[in-house]
Amino acid sequence: MDKESWVKVETIVDRVLDLPREDWRAFIEKECQDTPRLKSEVTLLLDSILSSDGWLENILNFESDFYDDLPKSDDYSSLEHSLIGEKVGAYTIIKKIGEGGMGTVYQAERSDEEFEHQVAIKIIRHGRATPDNIRRFRREQDILAGLHHRGIARLYDGGMTDDGYPYIVMEYISGIPIDQYCRENSCSLQERIALFKQVLEALRYAHENLVIHRDLKPDNILVDESKEVKILDFGISKLLESNDENSLTYTGARLLTPRYAAPEQIKQENITTATDLYALGIILFELLVGTHPFSLDKKSRYEAEQIILNQSPPRPSNAATSPDRKKELKGDLDAITLKALRKDPDDRYRGITELLDDLRSYQQDLPVNARKGSTSYRMTKFYKRNKKGLTIATGFLLLIAVIIGFYTQRVTQERNQAKIEAEKAEEVKNFLVDIFNSSNPGGKEYSGNEISARDLLTAGIERADTELSHQPQIYIELLFSIGDALYNLDAHKEAEKALKKALAKSKTHYGTDSIQTASILSVLAKAVTSISHEDAQQYILDALAIIEKQDDQYLNKKAEYYSIWADTKARQSAFRDSEKLYLKADSLYIKAGESNSPFRYASLDNLGEVQVRLAKYKEAESNLQKVLDFYQDYYSGPHSNLASTQYSLGHLYTQTGDYSRSNQLLLKSADIQIQLTGQTSASLVNYYGSLALNYIRLNQLDEAQKYAADALDIAEKVYGKDSMAYAYRLNTVGLVYLKKEQYDEAMEYYLEAIHIKERLLKPYDTSLAVAYYNYAATLQDIGELHKAKQYFEKVLEIDRHSLGPENPDVAIDMNRLASVLTELGEYNKAAGLFKKAQEIYEDKLPENHFRRGENLLDQAKLAIKKRDLDQAGQKLRTAKSIYLHNFNSDH
Repeated sequence: MDKESWVKVETIVDRVLDLPREDWRAFIEKECQDTPRLKSEVTLLLDSILSSDGWLENILNFESDFYDDLPKSDDYSSLEHSLIGEKVGAYTIIKKIGEGGMGTVYQAERSDEEFEHQVAIKIIRHGRATPDNIRRFRREQDILAGLHHRGIARLYDGGMTDDGYPYIVMEYISGIPIDQYCRENSCSLQERIALFKQVLEALRYAHENLVIHRDLKPDNILVDESKEVKILDFGISKLLESNDENSLTYTGARLLTPRYAAPEQIKQENITTATDLYALGIILFELLVGTHPFSLDKKSRYEAEQIILNQSPPRPSNAATSPDRKKELKGDLDAITLKALRKDPDDRYRGITELLDDLRSYQQDLPVNARKGSTSYRMTKFYKRNKKGLTIATGFLLLIAVIIGFYTQRVTQERNQAKIEAEKAEEVKNFLVDIFNSSNPGGKEYSGNEISARDLLTAGIERADTELSHQPQIYIELLFSIGDALYNLDAHKEAEKALKKALAKSKTHYGTDSIQTASILSVLAKAVTSISHEDAQQYILDALAIIEKQDDQYLNKKAEYYSIWADTKARQSAFRDSEKLYLKADSLYIKAGESNSPFRYASLDNLGEVQVRLAKYKEAESNLQKVLDFYQDYYSGPHSNLASTQYSLGHLYTQTGDYSRSNQLLLKSADIQIQLTGQTSASLVNYYGSLALNYIRLNQLDEAQKYAADALDIAEKVYGKDSMAYAYRLNTVGLVYLKKEQYDEAMEYYLEAIHIKERLLKPYDTSLAVAYYNYAATLQDIGELHKAKQYFEKVLEIDRHSLGPENPDVAIDMNRLASVLTELGEYNKAAGLFKKAQEIYEDKLPENHFRRGENLLDQAKLAIKKRDLDQAGQKLRTAKSIYLHNFNSDH
């Protein structure tokens, strides 16, 4: 058939599909009139669409009536007849087993007697061999050839028939559609979910290999006798990475099944993995309820599309007819199914892994992410898992600790902006009192004083020891929850205590290599990072050793653990190692299907901060801006992650000398954090400390002193005086006093910081170098030059070792040591160091960065000492120009 005739056939079929079913016959008769061949082609194309789409139920009865009086294609009938018993490649056709809009599928067997082998052969149908269809058919070959998963029908071979039509040889599946299998075998709810999870695992593999199916439906998902699921027909799949303008990027009425089409397919918008998730939502609805979520029978295509676009699906529990099934579906399964069926792709699950995780959580009676997860909901889940263990005998205080643990976890994981101990304290307290009153045999009301979540959780640790030590599962889960909650409340020492108890019990009860033990170790690593870098690293390495032994279902945990390890390395100033580990974590998040997960972007945020320390400013800015863009779109209001990323960008602009822009971001970070957690948040320690340093550089010393003092005060309250966080802030306060030329006070703060860091850090930690640098600078200012020289040499050795010889921080060390050597009269050594520092600055820093002016100013002082006044004048003029670019003229 020529192109013009084919266009006419397609036009008629398009118009037929927009009509009510009862009008089809009359319309075809009118349009085709006395042209039997045209009527035959229209009939065959409509037949192929109906067979492949499956969007009208009971279609076989309708088809038999509809086609009785329409002529058949002699060519097509003879083709089908002639292929039975014929050879295609090394196989002999046995019978036809199915057909779609483009190809016919036959059962065949190996015919060369080498071995017995049943296969399915798909051959493009005569009359359908248009260039576009052949291209799609070959595309299916390419797609299947790249997919190797037990849940996806395998591709064995491919080629051309003797008369020039392409075919592919696939794994023959002796099975039936998944919905039919469940009906015929009266599968239980859990059996249906287990089969559906097999579908998810197979499709997740396809998505990981950048393939979207785009035509998922029960007829394409078979279950064999061994209860194994196989996904068929990737014929209209889309490769995620394809940039070919001829690739199948549009929907097209004949290239999808309306009953399972997502709204974006109907609107011919961009197709993503969320499109498959929508189809999966419909399939899950059908498996759970037994019916389609929308009533599409006797609807024209247009009417069906409008329903899909505009009508909200019912809750599965409302659609179910059995009271028992209604009860089973209500709640979690309702929420899971409806989340997959949301109209906006961005509102659905962000990947197959998230849907799988929710189904696993449902089966384990854990909270599912599809639900908002109120305190009462999470508490109900906890009771369901531990009905025997949680009795009134555990006491009111323990009950409070459990609930607040879950409450805090909800705040952390589900993006609530609640203020735990301020705005929500009264609400939580009243809720807990109500629970206690309803379960207290004496009926006495609780009359205790208002106490904080931190105090309740801490008290709960001891209570658990006395009352739950004989119930290990509850004991472990409770103390793990308490420890995690205390960590999120910045009570790191108390968190460490709870988590160590949970860890010891988990090792004896679940085993040293259990996932539960690994989870506790990972949170313990985060909790002790601010206390001991070495302990934190050992905990996370132990957790990684466990998770590395597991299969790929724990890829997301593995990614999280690598990110935590990277953080411990960064805190030890091993920034190059840290960057590699963050990059490893990022690749694992992507492999786990969490490219758009907030956990991945939190890790990218930390990677950007490390790249700032490595002077990789362009890479850092690119990563941090990606993170900020994601968070601004992801969160509807203030969130700690937004604050953290703005802080990271602020730090970047500090390093590049843009202090005004940096301060704007840092002040925004502090404001968000105060809204969320009040005036004593651990994050404020860093935000205020960085603001203080910026104001020092801007010579606004009163502002600097205010923020430095606030940071020191919060650090003492949150971390205690024997902590790295407190030592950092001692340095900042000392620096303010140094700039104010109050040397005795500066020396006092610096020495205290040095004593803390020398106890807690390894000799080559850059944080120790900062303390030495500041102390040496004070010694230089008060004229103790030889002692200052010794400390600056220590600083240079540490930074070269940890940061590499070309880092701008190393150049700062060189410049300062050279300035001391200038004062000591060691001019040649000083000149060599100044020159090397200048080369690093010119390579790494912006043209007008103030450090380059500082270097030229110090070189000018050396030139004056050597009486080379021309060179001194030249350098001073350039230095002045750079300073004027960075500071006000009265600085």
